Amino acid sequence: LNNTPTNPYENPYDIEVKEISNPNSQIVCTSTINPSFLIKNNGDSTIYQIGVNVILDGEVLTAYTWDGILNSGDSITQSFSEFLIDEDVTIQHELQVQISLFDRYEKDEYNNSLIKRFSWNETTSAPFIENFESNTFATNKWKVINQDHDRTWNITETQGIENSSLAAKMNLYNYSNINQRDILQSPMITLDQNEAYYLKFSYAYQNRNIGARRDSLLVEISNDCGATFKKVFAKGGDELQTSDTLDLNFEPYFSTHWKHEILSISEHLPSSTSLIIRISTVNARQNNVYLDDVILSTQEEFSSYEMISNKIHLYPNPTTNSIKLICTSENESIQTVNLIDLSGRLLESRKVFSNKVLNWNLRNYEAGFYVFEILSEQGRKTKSFVKN
Repeated sequence: LNNTPTNPYENPYDIEVKEISNPNSQIVCTSTINPSFLIKNNGDSTIYQIGVNVILDGEVLTAYTWDGILNSGDSITQSFSEFLIDEDVTIQHELQVQISLFDRYEKDEYNNSLIKRFSWNETTSAPFIENFESNTFATNKWKVINQDHDRTWNITETQGIENSSLAAKMNLYNYSNINQRDILQSPMITLDQNEAYYLKFSYAYQNRNIGARRDSLLVEISNDCGATFKKVFAKGGDELQTSDTLDLNFEPYFSTHWKHEILSISEHLPSSTSLIIRISTVNARQNNVYLDDVILSTQEEFSSYEMISNKIHLYPNPTTNSIKLICTSENESIQTVNLIDLSGRLLESRKVFSNKVLNWNLRNYEAGFYVFEILSEQGRKTKSFVKN
């Protein structure tokens, strides 16, 4: 009865990989990686030796033993030789750091390993024009960041915008995970430092106003390869609403269902030489968000883009065996025309010289939905048609 209880034995050793600080984001703009990571001594005893393994995509980059003095509560930063990654936007790399105390048991061995996933971001030049008519995000090198691996951005048929049959959609109506953020992120877009740039986009949304939660749409820009972002547009709930007609599982049908935004980028990030656009939704399970006609350009480029768009016509549409692409612009500016199917696959490509009318034979193609991608001095434009 006089015995004093003692605490069970606690292991005095515990080391942890606290963070991988480089690469410092999910998307990198250079193929050269200079890795570094932080190790902390969470235990009560001083550590004198640590085994370190660094693994990239399943292959060991380096394995070594750190020798020194790491007191309880202290941390050390480790770095090693730079390495190159494939410049392939479709590959997601995994950098893993594993540490150990060799033959010593630890209080927590689950914190001895950490993984950083990242991928390479491609670069393109302004003007950046996206109307989603090619039915793939890869055409203009978008990345979809879907953190919960549930519903995310996709491309679907819509109505209400002239010469547009497809748009990006975020299905928030059937999205059960509340407060999830789904991201569309552009490639790094190089700019002329002496020009003033504008970001233009169209969106459609109808708020169900169920409960106190609000769906949100955010637009952010970065001029440091995504390390930091500046918010330039944020709306949610009734403020985001573009249609006041109650429609469960909302789809836009009319021009009045869409709203068009124009933002001055130079006011937010003056003198930038490059830019990344990040467009996000935050889910409150109210209704669907649609996005179309995302354009980053100077005002002059945008005016030229609209001019060439309004002066290109397809006849007949729908069609059967052939179609004519007619350009009524006084100044010929079309350079290349590509025929693309609904999956985004390039079927044919033609160089355009001085002809105002381009005849295209479609006898060898199945019935379905197709897109002409038109490349001109003013940028990229698409025109869609149906073959019966």
